[in-house]
Amino acid sequence: MKVIFSTEQLNSYGFWVATLGIGLDRFKKNPILLHDHREWTLPIGKVENIRIENNELVGDVTFDESDERGLQLKNKYEKGFMNAFSIGFEILELSDESVNLKQGQIRKTVTKCELIEISVVTIPSNANAVRLYKKGQKVELSNNNEINNFLPTINKSKMKKIALSLGLKEDATEEQVIEAVAKLKKESEKPADDNSEKYRVAFIELGKKQGLITEENKDAIEKLSKLDISSTMTVLSGGSKKGEKKEQKQVSITDIIEGMKGGSKTEAKKFNELSHSEIVELRKKPEEYKTMFKAHYGYEPKI
Repeated sequence: MKVIFSTEQLNSYGFWVATLGIGLDRFKKNPILLHDHREWTLPIGKVENIRIENNELVGDVTFDESDERGLQLKNKYEKGFMNAFSIGFEILELSDESVNLKQGQIRKTVTKCELIEISVVTIPSNANAVRLYKKGQKVELSNNNEINNFLPTINKSKMKKIALSLGLKEDATEEQVIEAVAKLKKESEKPADDNSEKYRVAFIELGKKQGLITEENKDAIEKLSKLDISSTMTVLSGGSKKGEKKEQKQVSITDIIEGMKGGSKTEAKKFNELSHSEIVELRKKPEEYKTMFKAHYGYEPKI
């Protein structure tokens, strides 16, 4: 039975979990299915082929029909009396950066975590909707002091700074901040063709440094780049002359931006070392994203 275990929706505690930040290595070594996160009881099934599809954590559930509870729960799910699942995980990284916030959010976003177990649950919006662990011990989410230690609320003073950085007043409402963030995100998702002249110039300079633009082709490349920067990038990354086997490096938008910053490229990192914002940027380059995703998980994502 194929099941969706986690999405990026805001939960009842006022935070959400970034799907691409969920580490699966630990869980794959012991892919148990529990009932209501009761780790002191025997599992009622197992999870196979756990994976990320369409930015959701999915997998195939098999109930242990030789176990009375396992058989009962299998019947409940097959007949539609139950349909909820819940993930238990340990937090590794949190963020309250504006790009990681959703409308109505009150706690920091979990951008990186380690999956420990998956459970069947009766009511997905109750205290068992998610289960947090700290060094193998459960965190009681019903205890405000305890949850605040591991999932702090968003810093209001930081929200003021975010509002100011977005060109808003420091007392801007949450709706105004979310609207400004959405607008900024929309701008950042424009295709390469919509980038300004400074990126085109930076692209040309980077091409010269990497030896892809020479004295012989620079005039033609300059003219083509003014008409269509995307096509120019395709031409430069298209390989060598007929009969030659010399490998050429593709110049990407990431190369250009990182080159202008003087920093290192995202591609230099492994997939599991990327921050949530870097993964969001990487998804804008499907081929590079697929390559890095497959190198880490062993299979290609469906995007």
